[in-house]
Amino acid sequence: DPAGECVNEPASLASKSRIAAMAAAVIGMIVPLQMVSQTWDAHDRSHRFAARDYAINYLESLEPNAIVFCNGDNDTFPLWYAQEVEGVRPDVRIINLSYLNSDWYANQMRQQAYDSAPVDFTATPKDYAYGRSDVTILGRENAPADLLSSLKIVYEGGGRAETGYPTMPSGIISIPVDKEAVVKRGLVAPSDTANIVDNIVVNLRNTETYRAKGYLSLGEILMLDIVATNAANGWKRPIYWVTTVGSDYHVGLSPYMRSTGMAHQLVPTIQEGLPARTDRAYDVVTKKYRWGGADAKDGKVPYFDETARRMLLTTRSSMLDVASELIYQGDTNPDSVAKREDYKKALEVADLMANNLPEVTAPYGLSIASTLGQVYCE
Repeated sequence: DPAGECVNEPASLASKSRIAAMAAAVIGMIVPLQMVSQTWDAHDRSHRFAARDYAINYLESLEPNAIVFCNGDNDTFPLWYAQEVEGVRPDVRIINLSYLNSDWYANQMRQQAYDSAPVDFTATPKDYAYGRSDVTILGRENAPADLLSSLKIVYEGGGRAETGYPTMPSGIISIPVDKEAVVKRGLVAPSDTANIVDNIVVNLRNTETYRAKGYLSLGEILMLDIVATNAANGWKRPIYWVTTVGSDYHVGLSPYMRSTGMAHQLVPTIQEGLPARTDRAYDVVTKKYRWGGADAKDGKVPYFDETARRMLLTTRSSMLDVASELIYQGDTNPDSVAKREDYKKALEVADLMANNLPEVTAPYGLSIASTLGQVYCE
């Protein structure tokens, strides 16, 4: 400068830049720190084991060597994890109905998986390969037609010349029931033997599935194949649907399903008006159920987001169903000693739910609260 002094302008600018950068960094850190301080509980997964524990509850609701149908991500991936990583119930065959629309997945079901035997089909791989049976039309006959015979017609391409797609002869299907095999397998209690039907009959045209689409998909055809083939083989394997699978995935079989905890089991009796079999459901709920962290006794209940809360609701509902059935069983039991035992069990189940899935974890909601109150009053 004119005074002859040397000024290091670049160094001065660099120093100011560093100060500005540090200030910007500090200000920038305030934003995520503020977010963390306000939403930490919504992101903290400590001590929350909902996915694993609820999957175990599903699997433990099933009898040995069972087949269980599921559909969505939330009722499939936890089951796979519990079975493959935790080693829970390797005898169960988990079948995802969405994947069953793919020939490669159907072929996997034909293989041994852990302790689960291959699934029996009437179809052969060539019957559904390359989209051959992706769409099946229902025929116009109104008389019940044997399901296995109808499926064989579908696999042979029957009706394709008229409609362009394989066609079942009738929209009403019938699955013959071997009553002796059913009793031998213990699917029906001795007191309900008279209620075993000669045939499981379903009008497929009246199902939500068919009305919505106008056809049956490969997954639905193969599911019916598994059911009919299993019945023809003497009901070798118990068949279930998890409770989170909607009735539209039951393909008309809902009237023949009974609750066994967190699953519905297919049985050859019309369930309306019949008492549920509470023995297994009671044992599963009281001896096998896990609580996903909702039973924290130190007051540190983990955060349950919307999806996890829905699973809480499903578990609560399953327990209240068992309690209600035990009360009904007690009301209709002529044996006074057995009657008191049924009521005692119902109270035990209600207490388990109230203590291990408390309202502090997630609000009960009107339905759960009113049902729980009714159970306690009764």
